[in-house]
Amino acid sequence: MARKLLTGEGILSSRGAEEYARMLAAQGEFLSPFSGKNEDYTLFRPRGHYTLSPALERYFRTMSFLGGVTFPLKGEDRAKRLRSAGTIALFCALLEDPGVRGTWKKLFDPFSLLVGASNDNSWYDYAPVVKKLLGGALPLEDEGRVEELRQALMKASRPPLILGSPAPRLGASQEEQEDQALGFRLLGRRFTFDALVFQALTSPRTGTDDHPRNLPDPLDVLAVLGSPAALQETKAFEGFHRYAEHREALRKRWKNFSQDPLGNTIYSDVLRLYTTYFEPTEGGQFFAASPAWEYRKLVTAAASWAELKHDTVLYGEQSGAEMGDGGDVWYAPDFLFPEPRGYVEPEPRLFRGLAAAAGRIRQFLDQAELPDGEYAEKFSTFAALMERLAHLAELEVTGAPLGDEEYRIIREFPAELTRELLLPADQLGLYPPLLPEVQDRLRMALVADVASDFAAGRALEVGVGAPRYMYVFVNDRWGGPRVTRGAVFSFYAFDRSLAEGRLTDEEWKKMVYQGDPAALDRLRPDWTRVPEQ
Repeated sequence: MARKLLTGEGILSSRGAEEYARMLAAQGEFLSPFSGKNEDYTLFRPRGHYTLSPALERYFRTMSFLGGVTFPLKGEDRAKRLRSAGTIALFCALLEDPGVRGTWKKLFDPFSLLVGASNDNSWYDYAPVVKKLLGGALPLEDEGRVEELRQALMKASRPPLILGSPAPRLGASQEEQEDQALGFRLLGRRFTFDALVFQALTSPRTGTDDHPRNLPDPLDVLAVLGSPAALQETKAFEGFHRYAEHREALRKRWKNFSQDPLGNTIYSDVLRLYTTYFEPTEGGQFFAASPAWEYRKLVTAAASWAELKHDTVLYGEQSGAEMGDGGDVWYAPDFLFPEPRGYVEPEPRLFRGLAAAAGRIRQFLDQAELPDGEYAEKFSTFAALMERLAHLAELEVTGAPLGDEEYRIIREFPAELTRELLLPADQLGLYPPLLPEVQDRLRMALVADVASDFAAGRALEVGVGAPRYMYVFVNDRWGGPRVTRGAVFSFYAFDRSLAEGRLTDEEWKKMVYQGDPAALDRLRPDWTRVPEQ
């Protein structure tokens, strides 16, 4: 099946062909012949960056299959339980071959650092059990031996930290859901702390059968990460049973999460940057003391988090941007218009954190020994740009002088965000820079589904739209009192019926750039309007 999904080649049985057609259709919830339980087939729809070519779409479906299909060790059907145990033994035997295992590790291991630990039991968990109990033999026809193996595998199993599949029945307890999910995945999906937040703050852990909370809110994550504005907004959710209790427990756990082995990932590094960003803005500027500024920071973090979820929808590590006009100097006949004195957001710790994260990714790419060093060079360039911004922000918050050179760097910074930095090298020579294909790639709008309500058939979508301009009054010693203008994120969050399909970037961009502005505006959370009041 995986070969068919990846290449389109191969002959399948009639049952396999039916399953293949379901994956391509990516609609509805069906009983999977692989896992023996209901699976959400809408997850097979290519999304994120994986809609850019047919090859990427095939890769997306293949990884959705290999990463999403569980071979469960529990269940009412004894034959299926034994078949799963036998399949696990077979996979472990295949991976004993050094060549096969090396290929598997190249696919599996990098995402443990980039995104997170596997949420499911893998070869690392089960291979020692299979080897100890069976040695090199595979007595799959001996039901007694296979049942003995199944029992041993269950003892060695760890329950998944995140439950991402449809519940076995309406109102199922967490224990029932864990039992259903207990098993093996070849390339399991990854644990992330924000997914843990969503799970803890939705039913059945939060809320009741009569008053369930089946979909989370992006504010849940941002409040736990430290946003004062988000914490204030989530007070509206405290009517759900145990919401406040679980939120505070998560806030406490997050403070120490950097010491947890699960927190030693680049994904967690980015989440920690939001915590840094939510700390009080330095520099003593008037605007930083305004409640509206806290909400502006909340919108920025929420939109950045939407980009993070978009880029890891299938372990992807790419980014996009939308560039504005860098501005020109205008010469009147007898008067030279003064050079604008720009301003960098006074967050030196944030910019240094971004530089450090880019440096860590660069180090990872070097160790991965990839044949093309293009992205390693891009991350080095990005890290250097962030260090430059950190230096300027440090000068601002300490009151050190900014001279003509520093203001020139600020003024010309947009020009640093070149097509060479933002687009893959294999696309740079395909189109002239002004063609629609290039402009569309550089447009920043994107969307990602981040949670599902299987009972109601809904998904929570978060999106970034076109940038907006913000005007901020700044008064410092070197630039004097002035009004500065800069681009800021726009953020959207809304639920969507799974029957309509999970949104792709192409569909979302049409809504953002060509759709009804009033209809689009209704998809903005109410709290994003606070700065405009």
